[in-house]
Amino acid sequence: MEIIEDVGDKKNNERIEKALKKFGYAPEHLLNWFRIYSNEKEKRYFAFWPDGTALFLNKDGKEWVIFSEPIAPADLGGKRVAEFAKFALKDPKIKKVWVEAETKTQERILKNLPENLRANNPSYSLVWPIMNLEKFDPSLPGKHFKSLRNAKNKFYKEHKVAIVDAKKMDKELLHDVVRRWAENRKHRDRAYTQEYHSIIDSGFNSAQTARAMIVDGKVVGFNAGWPMPNLKRWSENMGVKYNPKDKRFYAALGILDYSAQDLGLALYLEDFDWMKNAGYKTADMAGVEEGGPLNFKKQFLPESYYKTSVFSIVRKEKA
Repeated sequence: MEIIEDVGDKKNNERIEKALKKFGYAPEHLLNWFRIYSNEKEKRYFAFWPDGTALFLNKDGKEWVIFSEPIAPADLGGKRVAEFAKFALKDPKIKKVWVEAETKTQERILKNLPENLRANNPSYSLVWPIMNLEKFDPSLPGKHFKSLRNAKNKFYKEHKVAIVDAKKMDKELLHDVVRRWAENRKHRDRAYTQEYHSIIDSGFNSAQTARAMIVDGKVVGFNAGWPMPNLKRWSENMGVKYNPKDKRFYAALGILDYSAQDLGLALYLEDFDWMKNAGYKTADMAGVEEGGPLNFKKQFLPESYYKTSVFSIVRKEKA
């Protein structure tokens, strides 16, 4: 295993892109997004193995953070995380290695941990809905969607709405949306703003699309995302049947300022409209915690769900 600081040089860019092309599968297995997501306090690193497998890493003081899933086949991913944790925690200055992993990956990590390390119980978990866009109709027909349909119609009747390319907008207007979003959130789930400000500053570098919603002349929200990097490998790692005809989009970002009733509904449906019109068959609607945020997404009848958990790996206490 080789640990290399990410300084953006061509050689290591090519090396990590090769690993991603060969083994990447998770929605966030994108080099640009990894760089955008890292905060100012963290230093970015890569872990490389001779077989081409890899990890995205951040280091913040006395803690390491593994970003997204291991860039490795399913049968090796848990082993690679465990190997890195063993290496990192040999340094007495390091207290924890943080991981966010899908349930099956978590099981493989635990199975491979050496005797002197243990995994703490998850600090929190996220549920990721998968929408079947071929079956979902954004016009919301039928009895189940009646209240949502009425809310949508009322929203568009009462407001003048426009959708514009967020990549071409004044960035400060979008930063203001993120600030208002953080201030006005009603749910108590974890809300971090750094990655949203960073992706705006980058001009939505990692996103295939970024669209802002203007309501009554004011920018009030935006959606952004990108195609899944390798759905076949994702299916294999998740242990679900792969459909070669599927084309999946990752709806990575949906931010709104809560300035109008049912704005969240209108923005969410705008995302569905765009993805269906762009020819995507399914959509990963991004992870949220149980409670209000997940209940909102459940209203649209996702086809399936998967779960990731955030937990830390530490040394076992000596008897």
